[in-house]
Amino acid sequence: MKFLLSLLVAAFAVILVCSERCFNSGDCALETCANSTLTCVHGICTCVASQKCSMMSDCTGLPPCEKHGETWHCYDNMCKCIRFH
Repeated sequence: MKFLLSLLVAAFAVILVCSERCFNSGDCALETCANSTLTCVHGICTCVASQKCSMMSDCTGLPPCEKHGETWHCYDNMCKCIRFH
C-alpha cells in the first residue's frame, strides 16, 4: 500500500514538473489539444473542451477567462471569452 501511494505521489510530481507554465494562452507552445481549446488556467497550459451553447447560461461552470475584463458569452453558438466595453 505504501509503495502504491509513493508511486502515485511520484507520478503526480512528474506531471506537475512536465506541465508547461504560462501567463496567457500565447505561452502554450508545447501542448496540443484534440477537440478542445488550449488555454492558460491558473498558470498552467490546459485543454478546455469546446462548449457549444444556445444561450449565455450554457457557458456557466467553465474556468475563468484568462484576460482581465473578459467573461464567457455565447457567440456563434460557442462559449467564448469576450470583453464588452
